Amino acid sequence: MQRNVITKTYRSEQEKHNLNKRLNIINGQINGLKQMIEYNRGCSDVLIQICAVTSSLKSIGNEILKSQLAGVLETDITDEKIQALDEAVDLFSKLNK
Repeated sequence: MQRNVITKTYRSEQEKHNLNKRLNIINGQINGLKQMIEYNRGCSDVLIQICAVTSSLKSIGNEILKSQLAGVLETDITDEKIQALDEAVDLFSKLNK
């Protein structure tokens, strides 16, 4: 199932603050990678940093997915909208490809 509709998710100010803080850290990691390339750092150092960035992105993705699933289970399942669970499982599959 493919969705072409842009949807919005409510996030508390604290959730947004935490996500943005983590994204700023990831941004710093990526800037560090750029500098590593610019200054010809060794391949192993660059690859370790790439693994760190990848891990950070997966971690924040899992946090967003966790929040989404909690919302689905809290609202949509109680309303018997089983399709929402299918969408959540689809999101999980896309995140962990």
